[in-house]
Amino acid sequence: MLAPCIKPVLTFIQKAYIMQYDEYLQQSRELLSCYNEYLCPNADKTFLMQFTLVSAGLKNFLPALPESRYLQIFKGIHLHQQLSVLEQCCDNIADHINYLNLTPRHWHFMQRGCIICTFHTGSYRSINLLLTNHDISFALVVSDKMYRAQGEELLNLYQNHSRKDAKEFVLINAEAPGAFLTMIRQLKTGKTLVVYADGNTGLGMSNHQNKNCSVVPFLSQQLYARTGIAYLSAITGATILPVVSYRSTIHDIYMEFYDPIENNPEIDRETGCGQTTRYLYQILAKIVQSYPEQWEAWLYLHNMIHIAMNDEHNHNNLIRPLKPSERLYFNSDEFGIFREAECYFLFRKAGFLSYPVDETIYYLLLNATYTPVSKKRLNKQVFKELFENKVLVGENTMN
Repeated sequence: MLAPCIKPVLTFIQKAYIMQYDEYLQQSRELLSCYNEYLCPNADKTFLMQFTLVSAGLKNFLPALPESRYLQIFKGIHLHQQLSVLEQCCDNIADHINYLNLTPRHWHFMQRGCIICTFHTGSYRSINLLLTNHDISFALVVSDKMYRAQGEELLNLYQNHSRKDAKEFVLINAEAPGAFLTMIRQLKTGKTLVVYADGNTGLGMSNHQNKNCSVVPFLSQQLYARTGIAYLSAITGATILPVVSYRSTIHDIYMEFYDPIENNPEIDRETGCGQTTRYLYQILAKIVQSYPEQWEAWLYLHNMIHIAMNDEHNHNNLIRPLKPSERLYFNSDEFGIFREAECYFLFRKAGFLSYPVDETIYYLLLNATYTPVSKKRLNKQVFKELFENKVLVGENTMN
């Protein structure tokens, strides 16, 4: 069951500017204080849809996680997302990060040009500041949405942080025509390429069911993962440097470097790219398992899922007859609801399946999340469908 409604907070960061570490600490504490009382999914249709999808992702990919943690994790996702934006504005944040396994070999590859493969976890934007502070020329691959919304801001930030000419920093719209060729050209000139492997779009096409994707195991399920990073390496010979960030506490940031993955021309390209992609997602899975609230991609995981269904939830799970006076709750363990414009949907978390419903049913289920409803209030056919499909369950079942 969801927590009672709490007041939403406005977007914390309106415009990026350069700050020092002391100011960053102060603003991050204020941000944390806001989020301690922040975010009621039911108060906003966008948040409700996000929470429904995130909780479905947690249920499918981390099934051992208790549902009682879902709301806190959802709040944490938004908190860490905002912290990452704040950190990119801190001039000396890179000096306060704990670097693990960062060796001269890693620096060698970054300075001569390589592919940094990272993920949307922890302080995920700080890798760009590390490169900037060490005068390393690089190209950053971003989605079309981010390119249009924050492209100018990112270029300004680079100019403010860097001692080098702005030409040393290139921003690539991953969804623009010819983006893949642009990445190849940048690598050929000796630039390092920074790519977020778990991004919502990029490296070719937005449809996750295309030839640029392969199914990889991830936690307790599977994902359609883009193989573009591995193919870039195979085509250009560039080395892949896996890097992942996480926070052990809000201000205790880690950036962990993994062994460089050098292209092996003796391995069949298709086989090698598949192996590399699976390995990269093994790295991600380890961090998400430990810090689920720090992975921003829960918000758009539904674009990448490949759910392997099983019938376990249907076995030994007979419908318990309803007692005459027993009231009904919405089964938020197995279902969610959301609306898009004037369309209303019931969402089955197992399998990420959505069903259109009318406005009356939507608000009935929304109210039944907190307040039990009587069978007498329901049309017989509506009750039959909702009860037999376990959308509504007896209040004794919820105990």
